[in-house]
Amino acid sequence: MYIHHRIEIKPNRKQITYFRRSFGVARFTYNWGIDMWEQLTKEGKHRSAIELTKIFNGIKAEQYPCVLKVSKSVPEYAFKHLQKAYLNYFKSLKAGDGKYGKPTKKKKRDRFGSFTFKGDQWLLSWTNKTSKALESKPHNLDHKHQYLRLPKEHTYVKMMEPLRFNGKIVSVTIKQHSDKFYAVFCVNITEEEYQRTHEPVVGEGTLGIDLGVHSLM
Repeated sequence: MYIHHRIEIKPNRKQITYFRRSFGVARFTYNWGIDMWEQLTKEGKHRSAIELTKIFNGIKAEQYPCVLKVSKSVPEYAFKHLQKAYLNYFKSLKAGDGKYGKPTKKKKRDRFGSFTFKGDQWLLSWTNKTSKALESKPHNLDHKHQYLRLPKEHTYVKMMEPLRFNGKIVSVTIKQHSDKFYAVFCVNITEEEYQRTHEPVVGEGTLGIDLGVHSLM
């Protein structure tokens, strides 16, 4: 099963610059994808995230070289998110519930943004140091936090708490909300891992209220 875990991160100035560049690429490719999706629709051609990625990869080096400065996963996941938005829209049309509208282009918002990149087992580390540096000076021996390796930059950003779930990291979404940054991990875990990390709900469906209190806490 898939589970999401959001952790606050503390990027330095260089990493924030990389984040903002990636936010821009994710937004640009999502909007580009809408135009291409509509064009393929008019031409009666197949539309999917894979098809958008294929077309975009064929022209990005010549027409959009700026996207080469970030991970190739950023536009790939932007197209996946767009495909999901269209599928939800089509399902909503079929059901006639109006739950989802047709995807619209994203606008730039100061101090807000997100991008997603592919996960793997080498993303997390208990240190931001090289192995040689560790030999001379131990680091983070209490394991209070982990570091997340950023794609393309190959630098490590400090996480305010460790990832609590054991499993395969499918993807990581970096988000900015006002002045704070977060890493949202999508992790594929087993049923046993879910039971280990989630306490059973006692008395499910019931709620006890103490009417003897004199003030609201």
